[in-house]
Amino acid sequence: MKVEEKELLTGFFSKTLNMDSEAISGLFNTEGDLIDLTPAIDLDANRIAKARERQQQQYDRGLKEGASKIEKAIKVKYNIESEAIGVDLLDAVIESQTAELNSKLEKKMTKDDDFEKHPKYLTLKQEFEKQLKAKDTEWGTKLAEKESEWNRKETLAKVAKLAFKELETGYVLPENNDRAAALKEVMQRELESVNYSFDDDGNPVLLDKENKPLEDKHGKLIQFKDHVNLLASKYFDKKVANERENAANKNTQQQNQTGTFKSRDEFLEASKNAKTIQEQSEVYKKYQASNLD
Repeated sequence: MKVEEKELLTGFFSKTLNMDSEAISGLFNTEGDLIDLTPAIDLDANRIAKARERQQQQYDRGLKEGASKIEKAIKVKYNIESEAIGVDLLDAVIESQTAELNSKLEKKMTKDDDFEKHPKYLTLKQEFEKQLKAKDTEWGTKLAEKESEWNRKETLAKVAKLAFKELETGYVLPENNDRAAALKEVMQRELESVNYSFDDDGNPVLLDKENKPLEDKHGKLIQFKDHVNLLASKYFDKKVANERENAANKNTQQQNQTGTFKSRDEFLEASKNAKTIQEQSEVYKKYQASNLD
């Protein structure tokens, strides 16, 4: 194995799999050839397993929090004080509503011992329970959709705030405020075309259509900062480029102040940096006054 190949593999094992030098050396023989990948394969499998476990924990936590909000809303709507959750909570709602129905029926008619066995009562009860379950299902679906919409808006607001912070730090915005706002709006629409979640440290994680962490074609996670820079570079200039342009303009101004050019190279540089017809005209006049022919 070539030295370059061994160095490349050693770097991969060290940075990606966090293998120490002793563990890495055990993968090669004394001639420097790779002889055993088992420890590296085991470490990579363990790394992937931990990533999947973290993803599943985030998913489970989201389901639990969503269900808790729905259950709380149901208890408020139907004025139920109960520790029941899930299906047991629906049973408690039905029991409460049935009791309320019985109370209303008692006010309208005399109830004997066989009243609950009466066909009309049983039909009414069955129909009521059917309608109640259908209404709860419909309401629960709408609540879940609304909650999902709220969560997405909140997520996108946090993502936009972090993205624009990166934008203002590393890029030059147009001096025209309306134009800057319009470009930021276009960039924000592109940001919103991707789904996001947040890791335990509050950093945005890009998600694919299946809500799994978004990876590139090499299986590497796409980092949020790289995603922002890719979008920002389409509409804005990096500050380092702007600083070079400012330096060039400053050089042109200095040359303009001298009245003449000391060399042909100075003339060529000033001519290249002249942005307008007026500036080009001034450069040519000073070239004529410099007697460089």
